[in-house]
Formats: sequence, C-alpha cells, structure tokens
Amino acid sequence: MTFYSNKTVLITGATGLIGSNLVEDLMKCDNIKLIALSRSENKLKELFKKYENCENFSYIVQDIKEPLQISEKIDVIYHAAGSISGEIIKNNPVDIIMTNIVGTQNCLEFLRKQKEQEHYNGRIILFSSATVYGNLENKDITVSEDDTQVTDKLSSPIAPYSQSKRMTETIATSYYKQYGIDVVIARFSYVYGYCKYY
Repeated sequence: MTFYSNKTVLITGATGLIGSNLVEDLMKCDNIKLIALSRSENKLKELFKKYENCENFSYIVQDIKEPLQISEKIDVIYHAAGSISGEIIKNNPVDIIMTNIVGTQNCLEFLRKQKEQEHYNGRIILFSSATVYGNLENKDITVSEDDTQVTDKLSSPIAPYSQSKRMTETIATSYYKQYGIDVVIARFSYVYGYCKYY
C-alpha cells in the first residue's frame, strides 16, 4: 500500500469493529504515521499495546463531538466513529444523531481549516450506511447511489441512525462543493467480524 507512504492518517472510532481492524491493517504499511482516536483510553491502551513504543503510532482520547485539536497535518481521515448498538439507538437517539452529525462536521472543519490556514489538502473517507436507502422491501435488489428517497418513517426505531447518516453525507458533499474538501463516502451494508469491544 504505497499510497500511505509518508502520510499521516487519523482513524476516528479506532476501538470499534471497523476502526480497530483498519488500524491493524494500516500499521502494516511502510512509512505511515497513524493517529487513533477514541473516547476510551483504556480500550486504546489495551487494543494497541503492541504499538505503544512505535514512533509512527499515537492515540488521542477524545469524544468526536468535540472539535479536533491536532497539530499534525492530516492526509486522510477515516471517520468510523459512531455507535450502531440497537439499544443505544432505541434509548439514546439524540446521542446517535449528535455523534454522527457533529462528529462528521468536526472532521470536515478540521480539514477545511487545515486547507485554508496551512494550504494543505486532506481527504475524509466517511463511513456511512446502507440504511440511508430506507425500507427497500418492494424494490429491486439493485440500488443506485441516488436511491435514498425512500426513507424510514420517523416512528421507525432506526430513523435516528439512518437519517443522521444521510445528513452526514449531505454535510460532506456540501463541504466538497463549498470548500473543495476531498470527500469519499462508503455506504456499508451489514458489517461483521472480530473486535474485542464490539
């Protein structure tokens, strides 16, 4: 993966299923500097103990809802922070919405300021969800990027998650249009795999 050579990468949600596996894969790259961000210092220390003496690895303990305070220039942000727990979506829908929307805006604002103040362009890879397509029961199995008009009803238990993910995509594409921020959006379907804290 020579793309990452001499690049600094930030992974938000680094202790989650996607984020932690991404850390492990990217740490195999030569000449990469990786910054892992998570709310839990204990999880960061336990998951990435083997990297504690690596010069090319560091971590930040922070809630993604707070503005990013990073002194390094970031080449790529993998924005994987957020919760997908059904219980949290059901019992704390506002937390889901705010984490997704404010967290995404904080990442984009960091890149915008970096571009304007440091004249340094970074890229965000936003992890969205296939839930933005809404209920597709009566739809052909094939969907396109624009098939997001069939949204979940507001009474749906998943609505706070799916609607906030859709809004993060809108915010990200707006930052591209207005500020020229390099945005990549990945809509994941069902994600499964091993993670200690998943």
